Amino acid sequence: MKKKILFILPGFNFGGTVFSTLNMISFMKTEYDIFVLPMTYQGPVIKSYRDVGIELLPENIAISALMGKTEQEKSAVRKFAFVFHKALRQLLDLIGIDYEACVYRTTAKKIEKEYQFDFVASCQEGGATYFASYFDHSRKIAWFRSEYSVYRTEYPQKALIKDKKRYPLFDNIVCVSVTTRDDFRSFFPEIRDKIVAIHNIQNTDNIIAQSYCSVCDFPDSKFVIVSIGRMNPQKRFSCIPSIARKLLDAKCDFKWIIIGDGNAFGEWDILQEEIKKNEVEKTVVCVGPKINPYPYIRKAQLLVNTSYVEACPRVVIEAKILKTPIVCTDFSSAREFVSSDYDGYVDTIDNIYRHIINLINNRTLYDRIKKVCDEYVIDNERIFNQIIHLFS
Repeated sequence: MKKKILFILPGFNFGGTVFSTLNMISFMKTEYDIFVLPMTYQGPVIKSYRDVGIELLPENIAISALMGKTEQEKSAVRKFAFVFHKALRQLLDLIGIDYEACVYRTTAKKIEKEYQFDFVASCQEGGATYFASYFDHSRKIAWFRSEYSVYRTEYPQKALIKDKKRYPLFDNIVCVSVTTRDDFRSFFPEIRDKIVAIHNIQNTDNIIAQSYCSVCDFPDSKFVIVSIGRMNPQKRFSCIPSIARKLLDAKCDFKWIIIGDGNAFGEWDILQEEIKKNEVEKTVVCVGPKINPYPYIRKAQLLVNTSYVEACPRVVIEAKILKTPIVCTDFSSAREFVSSDYDGYVDTIDNIYRHIINLINNRTLYDRIKKVCDEYVIDNERIFNQIIHLFS
């Protein structure tokens, strides 16, 4: 009999977690009975999960209300339910009652009684991990997809206190790079033996096949740069217009596509202001979110990642699969995935423009980097064996 695994997913919005989990589950489906519990059904990527036949557990309206956005709901009844549960959480917090914990504990017991899972795995830090920690009769695995030394500066002390209580309840914590594993261990030395590093597995056949789909808005230019991700300060897309300005001042001929959605902390608005300020409206093109960004990556001459933190940079790995050279900023795990002057370049946000200029203007240099990229093959078998061992 196959082992039963429940994956707890925050939701279906664009982002590394939702696609990395989908890739992993697609590889595991033949070995295990896989179920997914989305904490909210909101988000466009739900279609991708349904298309590959992944079984989704029924919605829990209380959890959906706590995790989802009221304004995205169309039904008046659902809007009321969302407002009610959010208000109830705030009210109970004032008198010292953790409403989320009550909902998670009750729901976990109900699910365990009905399904009797062998494993429960949270796909991301935060709410999904807190929820998974309340399952008492399954082995528990938590995926951590950030850098804890950065993560802890961006969340309130209350969340960090929860982490100290909940992570020791897990049998394993999976960090998605060696760099972030070592960083996580430094904050949780008492459970360091439970903390492992496993890169995100990639569905290379699917990525390559989708990259040959036609696109109608790819710019007409000899040299196209692409950047992809959610519109939030972590990605630093608002820095791109000033970099593009330096390239234009150096007489570079290029177009720069930015693919992504959202407006966290006004990042999209700041990006638009910077585009106008630097007068690069005809050079920097924002095309919005794309379910399939792969044709843009394959057809581009360069992928640029401007993030200040990435645990396992999905778009960087996808660019390597599609043989596209990379320039990325020096986030802590960058050199685990890109080697400077070999398959791309890693440097500070202030210096990456120099490498981009060189790659645009020096054809011999570009061809040498591109030749290395053309020979890249991801070691999915090793990653898959690590995952199978984790669930054995």
